Amino acid sequence: MTYEAHTVYTFKLITGEELICRIIEETNENFRITKPLTLVPSREGLGMTQSMFSATFDKDARLNKTAIVIGPSETRKDIADSYIEGTTGIKTVTKPSIITG
Repeated sequence: MTYEAHTVYTFKLITGEELICRIIEETNENFRITKPLTLVPSREGLGMTQSMFSATFDKDARLNKTAIVIGPSETRKDIADSYIEGTTGIKTVTKPSIITG
């Protein structure tokens, strides 16, 4: 399967965590991913935190397929927009809608 470089993907791991990242490539054993964040619930709603605190965030990582329960799936737009803003500083602009009445 081919993965789009600009698309944000979600994995559900065997630990129960949801991992959000971009996919660089897939092999038979793993996914090469970049900037993995883990989705965490908070009082204010869902948040994201680095998946590996001691790793260099901008370096690629490998996600072993045996650790995955579900995925990859395209990440919901609102969460993907937050991921993009958090990892690049770029705020996604939504299209204005026309109100008719």
